[in-house]
Amino acid sequence: MATSIDILEEKLATVQNELASLRLRVDGMNPELISLKIKVDMLDQKVEALTVAVGALSKDVAALQTEVDLINEELKSLSVQMEKLNARMDKFDTRMSTFDTRLGELNAKVEIIASNYVTKADLSNALYQLTWRMMAFGSLLVSSCFAIARYV
Repeated sequence: MATSIDILEEKLATVQNELASLRLRVDGMNPELISLKIKVDMLDQKVEALTVAVGALSKDVAALQTEVDLINEELKSLSVQMEKLNARMDKFDTRMSTFDTRLGELNAKVEIIASNYVTKADLSNALYQLTWRMMAFGSLLVSSCFAIARYV
C-alpha cells in the first residue's frame, strides 16, 4: 500500500506541477487576452461608428434617390413639352415657307407696279414739256386768230 500511496503522491505531484505550469501559461496569456479584449472593444466601437455612418449614408442615398426620381419626372414633363414645341415649330416652319412664297409673289407684283409708276423727276419733266407745248400751242392759236382777224 505504501507503494500505491507513493505512486498516487507522485501522480498528485505531477498533476500539481502540470496545474502550476498551466496556471503560469494562463497567467502569461492573461495580458494577451486583456489586450485582445481591448482590441475587440475598439473594433466594436469602430463597427458601431461605421454602422452609424452607413445609416447616415443610407439616408443620403434615399434622399438622392428621391431627388433623382423627381428629376426623372421633370424630364418626362419637359420631354412632353418639347414634343409640343416641336409640333408647333413644324407648323411654324410650314407657315413660314408659305409666307416666304407669298412674300416672293408680292415682291414680284410690287416690282411690276413700281415699274409702271412714274418718278417725281419724270413727272416734273413731263409737266415742263406739256407746259411749253401748251404755251406754244396757245401762242400759235393767238397768232392764227390775230392773222385771221386781220387778213380775213
